[in-house]
Amino acid sequence: MKRFHDLRIGTKLLLGFLLVAVIAGIVGVEGIVNLNGINNRGTFLYEKTTKPLAQLAALSTAVEKMRCDVADMVIATSKSEAEGSLSDARVQDSVIKAEGKNYQLTFINRQDKNSYNNFWQKYRTYRNQMGRYAQMILSGNRGQAIIMRKTVLNVAQRPVVSQLDAMINMNRD
Repeated sequence: MKRFHDLRIGTKLLLGFLLVAVIAGIVGVEGIVNLNGINNRGTFLYEKTTKPLAQLAALSTAVEKMRCDVADMVIATSKSEAEGSLSDARVQDSVIKAEGKNYQLTFINRQDKNSYNNFWQKYRTYRNQMGRYAQMILSGNRGQAIIMRKTVLNVAQRPVVSQLDAMINMNRD
């Protein structure tokens, strides 16, 4: 300590500034390391939570639009109008497939994958029933199509919507 008191005032000031600079450097390095960690967690949060919720919302919207297009087929006043509604439903089917592929890239665990596979299994069943329904309408069997819409098609669609809701809740929590 005597040596420090014997130093000239300029040297003492210089040592003090160097000590403050070293402390500031340590704090700065710690801050940069923590910022990188926050950035990584933010990226994960966006890519694995926010993005999937947007894709699930798009899937859900497309399923509901498809349901409306299917319902429009039975009230169509002509075969060409029914074909137009079927074409609109096929557009929604393409949206569902595209968003499904995008959603696959966001899985974070096995539960995500299983839930997604359950959705596709239920969706395929619904889509197959919708194809049968469309053929009935286009071939002029409107009465049978109405009965199918109220029974088989509704039964096939409910699990699709329920599975989507479960996937949204799983990603939200």
